[in-house]
Amino acid sequence: MVLKLISNMKNLENVSIDGLDIVFERYPMYPSVFRRAWSAFIRSYRYDFIVLNCPETDIYLLAILKFLLPFNRCKLVSVDYVLSVPDGIKGRLKSAVKALAYKEIHMFIEYFKNTGGYTQYYQIHPDKFRYVPFKINRYDLVVKANISDEGYIFVGGRTRRDFATLIEAMRGLNYPVKIVTDNDSELHKSGSSLDVDAIPTNIKVIRHDGNQESFNQYIACSRLVVLPIKAKNINASGISVYLQAMALKKCVIISHGPSVDGILSDDMAILVPPERPDLLRSAIRKAFEDQEYRRQFEQNGYRYAMSLEDENRLYVSIVGKLMEDIRCRLPPR
Repeated sequence: MVLKLISNMKNLENVSIDGLDIVFERYPMYPSVFRRAWSAFIRSYRYDFIVLNCPETDIYLLAILKFLLPFNRCKLVSVDYVLSVPDGIKGRLKSAVKALAYKEIHMFIEYFKNTGGYTQYYQIHPDKFRYVPFKINRYDLVVKANISDEGYIFVGGRTRRDFATLIEAMRGLNYPVKIVTDNDSELHKSGSSLDVDAIPTNIKVIRHDGNQESFNQYIACSRLVVLPIKAKNINASGISVYLQAMALKKCVIISHGPSVDGILSDDMAILVPPERPDLLRSAIRKAFEDQEYRRQFEQNGYRYAMSLEDENRLYVSIVGKLMEDIRCRLPPR
């Protein structure tokens, strides 16, 4: 099989699968999004897929071009498309307009299974979704990390984090906590906020610069990892952090939601309802105090995370979905 791709995921070019030849062109890198989209669209007549990871505006414009010029056989594929619940009348109007464009996107490859929110708010047909498990970020650093227990709780990341519920849950608990996260402006962009004035003295906030090695080390030295996620959430918030934590042999407490639904069983992580500080407090107390209880989650979570391997496995999985799609569209022999 020959697979002809235009993509901003340059490592797709290096995927090796028996019986597959990949013809690859890098997605244009012009500063203007209009020039990028038009250039890629014109070139795409010779290709099977345009595969874009994350850039919302680019794939949105390409979808509009597909609508206006419908005779292009090249299929649009989105990878890890991040959508949020529309907020207010303006947000609902925007989502309705976007929904028209999303009809031109052939496939959405996502790292989570519960895509019902995308269907509910953006009318994306369930048949367009393909699930691919995510991978361990910076696998090379994770396997070399020095793992220890310095007796603190790690809370990290930025997307849809519910720091208010965490702070309320920690009231009455004197366990040390390190919140490792971005500055306020980046948190706001990711649907999170952190009220430093409400933080008790046992919680330390560390504004992180994005260095993956130091981020991993904060996890590696913790006793357990807590990831509170907001209830009003339809995307895969928290997946990359909980996989890193599991790969570093840490017990993970995380809110129910799309990032875990149908993916994590209740013996891999401690799953709690979102925005319930009382239940989160109980889960934290038991996991922090009971080493044997923590160990079962450390072991099961570790086995699951390590089975997902590194980015090479991820790229093979993505290409596999593209190959499946072509085979389904071929006429029967």
